[in-house]
Amino acid sequence: MIHGKCELIQVYTNREDELSCSFYDTDWNHQDIQWKNTYGPVIEKPEMLQIMIDVSEKLSAPFDFVRVDLYTLDGKIFFGELTHYPASGRLELSPISVDFFLGSKWINKKNYWKDNNNSSINIYKRYTNNLIYNK
Repeated sequence: MIHGKCELIQVYTNREDELSCSFYDTDWNHQDIQWKNTYGPVIEKPEMLQIMIDVSEKLSAPFDFVRVDLYTLDGKIFFGELTHYPASGRLELSPISVDFFLGSKWINKKNYWKDNNNSSINIYKRYTNNLIYNK
């Protein structure tokens, strides 16, 4: 998610044995992208894909770049986590043009989180104003 917009969908499979990863665009067209020099399997489009994209875009809106982990099971969507800068920005994707594509979408504004017009500052203020300290 880049600036609250879904630019690429990443699907992990086979977590128990040998983790693999497949990539799709927002229309669920499989992308010829390798992760750690492997291709994940092509899987069926989730029935709730558009809802998942909508939820991801809402959750990611305050941030410049974030991976939103969602799962579907029995017709329900489950939230996993928000991951800022996965693999510390060192995700091994091939071809390199994928990095340039994603990079062209990302406008990295220095100290953007300090801008009072950025919605993430409101989340931060709400959180810090509601903290309870146990001494």
